[in-house]
Parts: sequence; C-alpha cells; structure tokens
Amino acid sequence: MSAALAVQELFEVHQWESIPAEVTTAEGYVLSTVGPDWYFPYTLSSGSTGHFSKIVSFQAKLALQLYCVDRVRTVSTHAGMVMFQDVWQVVLSRPEAVSISNDDFKNSLISVFQNALKTARAEQQLWRMYRPIRWYIWCSENYAELGFCEAYALELDSIILPGNPKGEAVRNEHVDRGPLNRGLELQQLINAMERPTDRSLKQLQERAALALFIAHGRNPGNLSLLLEEDLVNLTPESEIPTWVINYPRIKKRLKNPRADMKVVPIPTQYAEYILELIEAGQSIDCSAQVDGKKVSLPRPMFINTSQNTSALNAGRLDQLFHYATYSVTDLLRSFVRRHQIMSPLTRRLLIISARRLRYTLATNLVLDGISRRELAELLDHSDLQHVEVYFELAEGIVEHLDKALVGFYAEFLKYFQGRVVHPGDVVKNVDDPSKLIPCMDVNEDIGVCGKDSLCGLYPPYSCYKCPKFQAYAEADHQAVYEFLLQRRTRVLEAGNSRIAVQLDEILYAVKQVVLLCESETVKA
Repeated sequence: MSAALAVQELFEVHQWESIPAEVTTAEGYVLSTVGPDWYFPYTLSSGSTGHFSKIVSFQAKLALQLYCVDRVRTVSTHAGMVMFQDVWQVVLSRPEAVSISNDDFKNSLISVFQNALKTARAEQQLWRMYRPIRWYIWCSENYAELGFCEAYALELDSIILPGNPKGEAVRNEHVDRGPLNRGLELQQLINAMERPTDRSLKQLQERAALALFIAHGRNPGNLSLLLEEDLVNLTPESEIPTWVINYPRIKKRLKNPRADMKVVPIPTQYAEYILELIEAGQSIDCSAQVDGKKVSLPRPMFINTSQNTSALNAGRLDQLFHYATYSVTDLLRSFVRRHQIMSPLTRRLLIISARRLRYTLATNLVLDGISRRELAELLDHSDLQHVEVYFELAEGIVEHLDKALVGFYAEFLKYFQGRVVHPGDVVKNVDDPSKLIPCMDVNEDIGVCGKDSLCGLYPPYSCYKCPKFQAYAEADHQAVYEFLLQRRTRVLEAGNSRIAVQLDEILYAVKQVVLLCESETVKA
C-alpha cells in the first residue's frame, strides 16, 4: 500500500479533518491550500511561499501542512509561515531527509532530528530548534499514528533551549553590526540627507526612510505598513506645525497591526522630507481592477511601483503597493551607495541596516541621559529588560580619541564646510565688527561670519561646521584644537560622556582647518 493510501485510511479511521481548500486565517484572510505550494497571505516578507513541494516524505509534508493550518487559524499568518520556514530549513532540507523511509517513517525522522540537533549544538544555534521541536510535539499529541513517537517527543520537550542571542552586536560593539559611531559614521548620514536630491521617487524614498530610522529606530515592517495619512500635523491652525507619525505596532503580533497605532513626534525637517515624498507620489495611481471595476487601494507612504508579488499571489490587494521589508532595507543601502558614504573605521562603504540604526538611536539616547522607562516607551518595548543592554554599555560607547588618527578622520569626514581666507582675500563682512568671531579661550579672532542675517549658532566653536565660516589662515587654530581636546578629556573624566561625544564633530572640523592651513603654508 502506498504512503498516500495508508494515510487516507488513517484519516478515515480516526475521523481526522482533512485540509480544506481554503483556510481562513486568524486575521480574516484566505489561505489557499490548492496546489503543491502555498502562498501565505503575509506581505512584509518576500519568503512568504510555503514550498511544500520540496519535501520528499509524504507523511512529513502532510504533518507540517496540518500544523501550519493550525498556526494560521489560531495564532497568525506569520506564525504559520515561519513554522514552515524553520522546519524546512533546519530539519527537512537536510540531505538525509531525502531518504526518510515511508515504511519506517518514525525512526527515519528521529534520525534526521538527532542530526539536526547535533548540528545546532555544534554551531551554537540550538535556539533554532524551537519551532521544529514544537512541530514534532504537536504532531505526537494529535497525529501520533502518522509515525510521531510520543516518547521521543517527551525527550525533545525536556531540552532546554537558549534564547535567540539578540543584542550581541550591541554588547560587542561590532564594527559592522553594532551601533554606528556618532561622530564618524552617523553624522555623515545626517549630512548626506541635507544634500539636494534629483527629486526622483527613489531618492525621496531613500531619504525619508533613513530619516525615520534615525529618528525613531523602528523596524522595516513599521515603515512598510505606513500610509500617507499616517503623517499628521496636530496644530494645522498654527504657523508652527507639530508633526507626528502614527506607526502600526507590528512587534505586538496583533492580528491587524493598524488596530493599535503608536503616535511618535517627528522633527519638522524630517517631516518635510516625508511631505516631499508624499507630494511626489501623488502622480502614482494606487488602484486595481476587481471584477471589472476599478478599486482605489490604500496609499502607502513608500509606494512600491513594481507591486508586491507576495500580496498579488495571496490575493491581498490591500497590500499591493506596499514594499516587503527587505526592499525597505534596500533603500538604506542604495542611499549609502549613491552618496558613497565611507566608514573611516573600516575604510569601506558603510554597512547599514534598520537594526544598526535602532542600536545607534538607543545607545545615543543612553548617552544623552534617557531613563530606562522612557527608552522602553520610545522603542515600543513591553518591559525594561529589553533595553538593559544599552545601559550596560553606556560608559563604553564613548571613544577615547586617538590623537594620531584625528587628522585622518578630519580629512575623511570634511566637517569643515567653510573656507580658509588669507590677508588680501575678498572676505565677506570683514568690515562689520559684529561679524568678527573672537575666541576668548585663545585670545584672538579666528575668522569672519559670512552670513548676512542674524546667525543662530553659538560662536566660536560651532562656527567651524558652518559653510558661512571664513577661517583666518593666520589664526592659531591648533590652539583652539588643543583647548577643545583638553576640555573633552576633562568632561569625560567628570562623567559627562554626552558632552564629550558632542565635542567630537567640532574637534574634527577644527583639525581639518589646521591641516588646510598647514598644507597651504607648505605650498607657499
């Protein structure tokens, strides 16, 4: 008797429910089970297809389909999708799984599980066995007759699995995965956002996505689900707007993330980036033909002009113009490539992700003195335990400047945007005493402000980063640099790490002026 006929007989004898052609998910969507592969109606991931056709063993395939149906019905579409992914990737895709015997399914599957456990232990990834083990235990409780051993299920249930090692990149401050260096890397991203764009939809999406990740540290899924209407001005009658973003709370595993929104303030400059993006998207028609009629669909903040294939396959027209999460992350990477943002620490293109920007936001807020409760609220964590890792590193995040490398970093970062002027040069506002910039700490004028209107900066040190600053070539900028370096050391020793970090950008700008003056002296 074939395996299919034997299983059919078991279903009849035990009166088990067959898998229906259509399954209604916990969120109310429809999952079609007709065909060898299933398209889970989950649109935030490109890997939402359950490739059951790859599973050779008939019993294993059916058992996994049964459990995925249970997860989809009782928990969420996402729960069913990731159950397939983990069981397939960790257990059923193993080479020895191809030879699982239909006649001795029980022992063959146990052997594959044992090998998977051995591999997971050797790679220190035992946490990846969590879902496969839950699948096996569930099958042993509900479909033991298919060949799932109850005794082995008890053995699996007794295994203590470690948690997914989240936060390790933060703890280790990994140069490619941990928080971005505030002065050497993050500031480059912020400066690049202020540069002009060609007004194309792609460039506006890149800039807006980066602004939201820097400001709020959200996940790509949050941005993927944003609609144009989620940017709100709370004071439309006022000349000064008060902008907020309404984020869908995807981390809470709600059946409908938009049923519970998180209201978060956003800086006016970043809100303007989003307004420009929304304006550019107005020319895009977000509609579809349904039964011969044109139906207007929700307008995402980040419109996917190529359409979401996962949404199309699953019949989720409400998500047709939304990006999958990996595409949102790609916006960050293409921004870095377009602006050629190099990390001075690695001397190659900056490696960026939403997770790194989340780590960066959290660690910088710790340096700025935020409380645990405030940080948990901002990052939308349910308890304080998840933010503890950032406070463990509060003191270690501040770098002790290596004087030998400051010059290299200064030339690399180019924080000084003004110009060095010499005697005899045309200097704007040179005859206006109110525009002279004195530095009392070194007892001399260091330059002239080239701005016609009233300046909002605090001279003299903030002037070094201003494009209107005209630095005197003959001024003792090295003395300014030495004074700031000593000041940084003092405040760091006093425990004021926030002030120390804020001084770094100015230090690099002053050092750049010093190097420019030295190079021009050599040429002369």
